[in-house]
Amino acid sequence: MTDREIEKWSKGKQAPKGKEYVAIYSGGKISIPTTTYEKHLPEAEAVIIQYSTNTNEIGIKPSDADDPNSYKLGTGTKTVNCKSFLETYDLTVDEVTKYPITVESDVIWVDTQNTI
Repeated sequence: MTDREIEKWSKGKQAPKGKEYVAIYSGGKISIPTTTYEKHLPEAEAVIIQYSTNTNEIGIKPSDADDPNSYKLGTGTKTVNCKSFLETYDLTVDEVTKYPITVESDVIWVDTQNTI
């Protein structure tokens, strides 16, 4: 009999190859996977998005839902409907595209120069 080291797969709860990411959808939405949300934005009801022009990164940080510049997150899939933001910074995509992230000072930085 062969000894096997088994890793149990948790459907819908893991990033590919252990990498954390954020996805951009063709309809002008940013999607924050459950694992990323639970780890970095726990209990956030809204976020503010920003763009770093020198690093070409999107910044996503938790916000008060009453802030006029915040985007409310749904109770299910955590998406940000921000078509005009993505168009302004030429970040629109033709198909779902996943980007790696880093986190600094409670801000999720999305590396738009690389894909997963």
